[in-house]
Amino acid sequence: MSHLRRAKRSDVLAINELIGTQAKASPNEDDFMRTLARRFGDYFDIESIIEESPYSAVAYDDDTGTIIGFFAVHNGPPIYVDGPGQFSEEHQLTPTCQSNWLNWFRRCYDVPDVELYNTKFVSFFIAEADISVKFLDTALKDTFFRMGNLDYIFYLLPEHLALFVPLSATVLSDEAKSDDNTMAMRASPRTRRRETRYFAEAPARGNEITFSLHMCTRKTVLPVLEVRMADIGDADDLIPMFANQELIEGDPDEFLADLLSSETQEKKTVVGETHGKVMGFMTFSRDISYEALSEQYQFEPFFSYDADNNEATAVAPSGGNVTSTEHDEDIDSTLRSEQAGQKNGSANTESALERMFYIPYFYMDPVYKHNAIQLVRAGFDLYPDLDFCAVVISSVTPELPFMRSFISVAPKPGYEDLDCLYVVHRSSIQSPLAVNPGTVEDIAAVKQLLKDNIPEVMKTFRETLFTGKTLTFTVRNDSVLVGFIITSVCDDLKPLVDQFAIQTWMNVGKDRRRLAGKPVILEHFIVHPVFHNCARWIFEAGATCLLHIKPHSSTEESVTDQIAFQHMVPIRPRRPIQFPDNMRDGQPVHPPIMASVRAVFVNTIYDARHSVNDRIIVVGASDTGIAFIESLVYTPGLYFTSITLVSPTGLPLQDDSARSRHQEHFVSHYSYRHNELEQLGLQHYITVYEGEADGIDRISRLVTLTNDDPIPYDFLFLTPGLQFDATLLNDELAQVDGVLSVNAINTDFILDNIANAAMHDEDSKIVVYGRDLQTYACVEWLLQQHVTPTRIVLAAPPLRYPASCFANPVVDEKVHAVLRHLGVTVYRGCSLAKWQEEDGAITAPEAAATDLRERWQTKPPSEVIHISKVVLFLYADERTVSPTAFSAVNDSSIVFDGRVIIDKYFRTQDPFIYAAGSVTKYSSRYQTAWSHELYDARDVGSELGWRLIHLWKPLAQEPKLIDDDQILRLEAPKKTLAILPGSLRYFRMDRPCLPTDTFEHRKGQPDYGQDLVIDDLNLETLEGTYFGIHIDKDRRIQSLTYLGRSEIPLDNYTSLFGLQAGYLNRLIERYEEGIITDFRSFLAEPWALPIYYDKLRPFTAHLAQETVALSSNDEALREVVETLREHLSLNEKIEMDESRQLYKAFDNSAPRTLLDKKVFEYLLECEIFQSYP
Repeated sequence: MSHLRRAKRSDVLAINELIGTQAKASPNEDDFMRTLARRFGDYFDIESIIEESPYSAVAYDDDTGTIIGFFAVHNGPPIYVDGPGQFSEEHQLTPTCQSNWLNWFRRCYDVPDVELYNTKFVSFFIAEADISVKFLDTALKDTFFRMGNLDYIFYLLPEHLALFVPLSATVLSDEAKSDDNTMAMRASPRTRRRETRYFAEAPARGNEITFSLHMCTRKTVLPVLEVRMADIGDADDLIPMFANQELIEGDPDEFLADLLSSETQEKKTVVGETHGKVMGFMTFSRDISYEALSEQYQFEPFFSYDADNNEATAVAPSGGNVTSTEHDEDIDSTLRSEQAGQKNGSANTESALERMFYIPYFYMDPVYKHNAIQLVRAGFDLYPDLDFCAVVISSVTPELPFMRSFISVAPKPGYEDLDCLYVVHRSSIQSPLAVNPGTVEDIAAVKQLLKDNIPEVMKTFRETLFTGKTLTFTVRNDSVLVGFIITSVCDDLKPLVDQFAIQTWMNVGKDRRRLAGKPVILEHFIVHPVFHNCARWIFEAGATCLLHIKPHSSTEESVTDQIAFQHMVPIRPRRPIQFPDNMRDGQPVHPPIMASVRAVFVNTIYDARHSVNDRIIVVGASDTGIAFIESLVYTPGLYFTSITLVSPTGLPLQDDSARSRHQEHFVSHYSYRHNELEQLGLQHYITVYEGEADGIDRISRLVTLTNDDPIPYDFLFLTPGLQFDATLLNDELAQVDGVLSVNAINTDFILDNIANAAMHDEDSKIVVYGRDLQTYACVEWLLQQHVTPTRIVLAAPPLRYPASCFANPVVDEKVHAVLRHLGVTVYRGCSLAKWQEEDGAITAPEAAATDLRERWQTKPPSEVIHISKVVLFLYADERTVSPTAFSAVNDSSIVFDGRVIIDKYFRTQDPFIYAAGSVTKYSSRYQTAWSHELYDARDVGSELGWRLIHLWKPLAQEPKLIDDDQILRLEAPKKTLAILPGSLRYFRMDRPCLPTDTFEHRKGQPDYGQDLVIDDLNLETLEGTYFGIHIDKDRRIQSLTYLGRSEIPLDNYTSLFGLQAGYLNRLIERYEEGIITDFRSFLAEPWALPIYYDKLRPFTAHLAQETVALSSNDEALREVVETLREHLSLNEKIEMDESRQLYKAFDNSAPRTLLDKKVFEYLLECEIFQSYP
């Protein structure tokens, strides 16, 4: 069976293969390609077509995964219409694609009511013959479904060509669609005359152009839904609709009879039917508690638009430092004065609310769900004196398709637990908006719109009319100006392209040059709130590409921000190449852009973002929790309206706090790159409560916050990180002054205590207690705070596992040698035995030492060590759940055994509460020592998001849940970063493993592989480095360890995990030959930089796919591919002699030149150098 989905840039190769296959299957390949060129232009480019198409689709075969059809439409006539010789000599018209095509169209063709917003043009079509008609039928319907305002799809065909199948085919009957082999898309019950064709020729007005026009109308492929008042005769159709939706209680017959026989001005019901069959209904009511709505919801911004009096007032500013309306007293006062009459405050709002009716009941057959907006329009016809329609749904109810034309109304503070309220103004769905370039004549209307509230925006609007650096569009509803857009020029898109994944939606190399100097930066988007639902259509008229940049330092939210966050696609930051000395081919690399970016492209405008109103609370800003939030925010097609993060420190963004300034002294797992959180901009999509959750009410689904009111949730996610807690050592000791747990949240307190301790006598001591890596980082922190090394005592308890925190005995010994050389006292294998207090402060702890030769085993104490004059005791040994989090979880009866107990799919015993990260451990049924703590935290959070996204994403396939004892395994490397004593930078990247999987244990395995180690670190001068790379038996990089004072390009090195060593310029051979004396220099050479490009993995996969495809037509290459496949299937190693023979055969194959060209194009795309020879 074949299915349809949106086309992607990654489909280009498969679509070109489809074209090639169709050409070879034709009687004459050259004739086929020439015909295709005449139909769609001489130089059609599939990638450009997808990028510039508001909607393109592919059909793919479920069994083989191959693409068997491609369809695309364009906003205007395709560019080939303007080709040389296309216009007749007698009438040289203005080329359509470089000017206003609508004027040209109306002069040439006689089709009524054609407008920019309701018309599209076919730009390409190809499909396998046996599914072409079914694919066209499905693609056309899906296009009309997605574009609610679309009435016409045209195709311009050179007059000397005949319209081809399937465009000329008769519309499929219902019987033809019932075959199991048909496209598995929407079907609709309808009866049509057999002569109805998909595209019919439209009348021309003359012979001015050599193209015939063929058109497909909405009613050609979609059933016409007729709307009328309901009556008692509809009871038989409506009863199952009520019953299926469980909208009422009691006897449906009695309810419907009462409803349909007693319709009044207060309540009316309409039905939608096709061919006499009712497909849905909608009930309207004026029975509204206006006082309650005024008290509970923020309606004020919506009631300043008066179409009858040609007046509109913008209710919120855009850009700059101006805040949104709910926080701007000046604008609020303006709003109140704008209401008709002299009333103020809530009374005025209640008066405006009286112009509203609402929808209490609704049902529509799924096939016709996109037609439901017709019923809403009918409601406005029934209430001509009312301007607003409202609908209320619970937070867990999925957004209905017709509600995408509505606007969400925010609840007022204190009413966040209410249902979700949506409203729509009649003008926003009954009359289209006109978007035109701004002119001097618009100044007065813009001033009226702004009401002098935002003088800087008014000034900008004036300036745009007289400069070439900005461009302005005005938005009008009938004759009323209701909004405007101001865009500015981006002279150089390269920094944005380098740092953000814009290439996901456009060809960076081509489009960056095309867009340079064009107004692509969205500066201001001001439109009256009742038209926020029209933002996408306004974007379409404004530009083909718009970028919205929100600086990290800007914490205030404007109307432009609100629209951008909801309607524009958030762009992920990229992993950049880190160039040596930050110089790129002799030029300084652009500094990081401390902002988040959103964009709208032609091919994303009609990808509606479904609003998800589920109240999602994430407790804990650990890397796992942040990654989960990231996975939700960046899920294509979804916009989450209620994500709340509860954390004592909020999001860990860079700021001027001591915690941020001293962040490097806390061990990091480098889940997020430096500046990456600032570029993600998650804070703009969520609500952050700085505090802790100290209670969970599972019955009412409420989370109680410290010093705040409870907040409701529909889904709760527990992702707090673990904290060092001295109570694990001794409850009484933890209460003593001078005993501190080394956690980032305590940074200020720790610094104060270090400063106080430094003022004591030189013979006083500061004890750092623990076996965690943070213990060593803490010693370096003390040294950086100018604490004399001889005053520092590091006491490390006996190991819990065979390996130390360094997981490498060589590195372990080097670090302790540095400590000895610095003069730091180190006691290894010691446990705290007792302590003394003086005035409530610790003075003389005693430690009992064990036999250090086998320190990971339990041994009796062999000596007692007394440490006197202790002024500060820093604990960094064991981590646990914070006391507040423990209390909240334990009191709510969530199963807890030192950690929150979960199953393999992150579930607790409560179906609405999930947990992930180091706070969890698996249920005992799994009998495993593995836990989330052993994996990369970001990988865990992303997996959680992927596993649950089906709860909110329409049509998403739910992952298959297998209820067995096999836990999920994650593959991303576990990373550790710290600054150790002597200012040594320590970085380790390794595959996830158990604590018992020690260095010695691995080395004893027969499939260990080999270690490449260069060690020239001088333990006295601290010059040189220790650099180790582990290569597994398959010659893949599996771990990397670095110790040295010099900074290293972490982003470059992390990209090497799992990479074949063969990519690294004969790394193994050069190492064994002694050619490589310094890995840092070797991996910074120009040849290595393209390896770090973030598109390497997709490129190599694509190249391998293309190599296999090319091998089908080249015998030499086919033999190479088959030989490699055979070795791979047998898991055999290829000997060197055979490897040379295979390479020689590949080198002599015909496709080698083409593949070399692909590699060269990749090198050009990396832009390591400004140019190549």
